[in-house]
Amino acid sequence: MADTKITALAAIATVDPAADVLPIVDISDTSMAASGTTKKITSNQILGSGGTATLASATITGALTSGTTTLVAHAAGYTNKVGIGTATPNNTLTINGTAATWTKGAYIIYSDAGSTYIGGLGNGGNIFGSGTDNDIGITTGGATNLRLGTNNTERMRITSTGDVSIANGNVVMSTSGKGIDFSAVTGGTGTATANVLNDYEEGVFDAFFITGGGTVTINPAINQCRYTKIGRLVTVQGSVIVSSVSSPIGPLLISGLPYTIATGAEGNAYSAMSVFPSGLETTATGQIVGYGVVGSVSIYMYRYELGTLIGLAPSAKTGSEFTFSMTYSI
Repeated sequence: MADTKITALAAIATVDPAADVLPIVDISDTSMAASGTTKKITSNQILGSGGTATLASATITGALTSGTTTLVAHAAGYTNKVGIGTATPNNTLTINGTAATWTKGAYIIYSDAGSTYIGGLGNGGNIFGSGTDNDIGITTGGATNLRLGTNNTERMRITSTGDVSIANGNVVMSTSGKGIDFSAVTGGTGTATANVLNDYEEGVFDAFFITGGGTVTINPAINQCRYTKIGRLVTVQGSVIVSSVSSPIGPLLISGLPYTIATGAEGNAYSAMSVFPSGLETTATGQIVGYGVVGSVSIYMYRYELGTLIGLAPSAKTGSEFTFSMTYSI
């Protein structure tokens, strides 16, 4: 049967893409005509999966709807702006969601004065890349905090007032000599040569006695002392007991400090020791004094009697105890 010639076309009042058909000539089917057979195809079949279509350049205006999502491109009055979920995109790309799909509500991507922003991250916050100084920034809007985390756990928080708190973890200096720089907040009448707090350490050390001659032996069960190092200052403290003596003479030294006392041009690094002695020879009189000598790891102890320093070693006896503390620089 020959194809019927179409002599007139009428507009379709209501379009039904699934039912309305278009004529198409299948040139491979010559069963009805030498030039091919006219067949029908719907709009849905043309737009269905499985095929590839090449379209000419086109300008889209108005809204495109797929399911429940609306894409607005070049909406009237919003030239060069695209909106998803909104009919009034006020920036280059505006994505407006609800709590069901977006945890923070409105998201806005836009450019301004050479910078790119992702905005609307809760109360007006932004992530931005600056086109003027190449910086990347994260800001919050209003009196809100900035929180950073890993593994779904908050690790650090910058409050709206500028305080920084570490919720879970430590601040780790990866390079020796680096620390916290206080150069902007120093004061006083001295001359500052360094403003970086770059070291902290705490631990224990084993003390032992040294004399000018003979021996004063420390009790190895009670000779472990503590120390704390903050920057260049070391504080040591402990209590040591004499276990035996053998003809000691001269000064008595508590030695084994964890760091060497500063030396060289820093002769002002001498430090005095605070000491509480007990159990000394009953003939020993005068005040017990001690100091750390530069360039050493020892504290020298003497008796100060009538303006004279007398070696303390002969005054020690079995059971003598010295409780001491000293802060020195390195």
